[in-house]
Amino acid sequence: MVKRNPLQATGVQYFSGAEQSALDRQLVATDGVGLPLDPEKRGATLKLLDSILDQLAQYRAQDLTPTQRVSAASMEFLLKDARAAADYADTQFIFDQFRGMQVGLVNGLSQTHPIRNAQDIDNYLERLKQVGGIIDQGIAAAEIQEKKGLLPPKFIIQATLDGLDRFLKDAPAQNVLVVSLAARAEKLPVVPPDRDKSLALAQEIVATSVQPAFQRIKIMLTRQLAKATDDAGLWRLPKGDAAYRLRLHSNTTTDLTPRPDPRPGSKASRQDRSRDGSDPQAAGPC
Repeated sequence: MVKRNPLQATGVQYFSGAEQSALDRQLVATDGVGLPLDPEKRGATLKLLDSILDQLAQYRAQDLTPTQRVSAASMEFLLKDARAAADYADTQFIFDQFRGMQVGLVNGLSQTHPIRNAQDIDNYLERLKQVGGIIDQGIAAAEIQEKKGLLPPKFIIQATLDGLDRFLKDAPAQNVLVVSLAARAEKLPVVPPDRDKSLALAQEIVATSVQPAFQRIKIMLTRQLAKATDDAGLWRLPKGDAAYRLRLHSNTTTDLTPRPDPRPGSKASRQDRSRDGSDPQAAGPC
């Protein structure tokens, strides 16, 4: 699974040598739940998820050590969660101010991608060249969501536009994708002989490919802002209720529902009764 998300593979550095370096040169466009946007890659990833879950099911708990049982249960929970999330990908938007595609790409390159030697710099530049194409895949996916009537609420679009403005305000030489590379390359024990050439290339890529791609995001979101509403709840989206239940399960590992606890004496029950005036204790002192 890690190999199917090259930025994740870079973050964990699970592999080594040429295999790891090859992953450190790649980028893959993913949707809001982390699955590839490319239909073929998406299908292959889901097939692999199902295969791993089938393999896990073959292990009998009584044959495992306590540590192995915990590991197996944790893996099963995470994989089932990821598999279920695929059905609700449209409830996660491609671009937002916190975890949007544009944020992941910038953070992945400027913070996660290692700069330890000349090969890492070359890998960085190769990835930088791919950013524009990845962004365009994200725009295409966001426009498909738009045609379905699925738009982020106004405040999210505006906050995302504000973030894009901050990214675009600096000249290429001062852009974080160039500054980060320069700062980390400067700290290398042995400065690569072609460092200045690499920085000049990074500036060129940012100027001619990355910044124009971010401008295209801005154009799309500006258009969508005029059609968006202030409604922010998942209830407004197709499968929104089911998606909310899944996220509740993912974040609590329980089977709790979004409904208030109806049990007499529960906090939620008291709050409900205080609203309709049926709870004398909620009335306060006379």
